[in-house]
Amino acid sequence: MEDSSRGGRTTENFYSQFVFKPQAAYFVADNAALGLKISLTASRLAKIDGSTTVTSKAATLLRVGAFGQYYHMLSEQFGVVGTVDVGYQRQFVPAGDATGSGVYAALTPSIIFLPVPKFGITASVGSIGYDRLSFTSPGQPDNIAIKKTTFGAVFGLAQLLFGGTYFIGR
Repeated sequence: MEDSSRGGRTTENFYSQFVFKPQAAYFVADNAALGLKISLTASRLAKIDGSTTVTSKAATLLRVGAFGQYYHMLSEQFGVVGTVDVGYQRQFVPAGDATGSGVYAALTPSIIFLPVPKFGITASVGSIGYDRLSFTSPGQPDNIAIKKTTFGAVFGLAQLLFGGTYFIGR
């Protein structure tokens, strides 16, 4: 939420996001797994300016890719996991009717707790990532595209994610 006052009027921005990420993996060695994943992210931005509320859909992102995980168990129930993701992504931004496509890669460290042998609870607080998107818009000529490339690390409690994993055949 962002709050700014101008001339007695208050403007507030609210951002919300929904993420759906099903994935499946197969253990190729005792502590290493390879898998496939799909991710759909829908975000929304609501702006309240005085008594007027304007809500707009900020963006929709679809990712399809592969991942590899390495598990280093510190005990029978607790360990650390390193995950490497790579894949294709497509993003639609309603403002300006822009559509982008490109590639992504990420390295995510996490911890895992196995309360029972076939079920694990994971937690992570960020990742190191690379994104490349080329956007086109109906108002631009076909040979002109806006390119966006991002490389960086984002860690902190704002990126806190929890997950659950059921291990078949473990």
